[in-house]
Amino acid sequence: MLTFLLTTVAPWLFKTLAGAPSAISNYLTNKQNTQLAQTQAELSAITATNQAKAQWLIAIGPMIVACTAGELVVIYFGSIILDSMFHFGWQIAKLPAPWDGYAWVILGSFFFTSPVMALVSKNVATR
Repeated sequence: MLTFLLTTVAPWLFKTLAGAPSAISNYLTNKQNTQLAQTQAELSAITATNQAKAQWLIAIGPMIVACTAGELVVIYFGSIILDSMFHFGWQIAKLPAPWDGYAWVILGSFFFTSPVMALVSKNVATR
């Protein structure tokens, strides 16, 4: 019986199991390479999205600042005009120097550059 096992079964068993470590290694390597490729594709998509967001913020940032500054100045001067016309008693103080001159510049630039903003943003977007 022992002779039968050593002469017949053992060689067959060794031949069968001889390729198992390389097969397991190949399977694990392929699985790892697939996961790596998926992760790289996901990171590439995330990077592309973040780059697009950054470009959009670079393009839109000055317009947001200009609009916000312009809106604040419009609210300020509008409240002064409404208070002086209808006497609401708000007693809005005049801006101290040099801000009083800046406010008119911001207000003027807001109304004078608003029509041009569309052209500027279109030119920035095409670059």
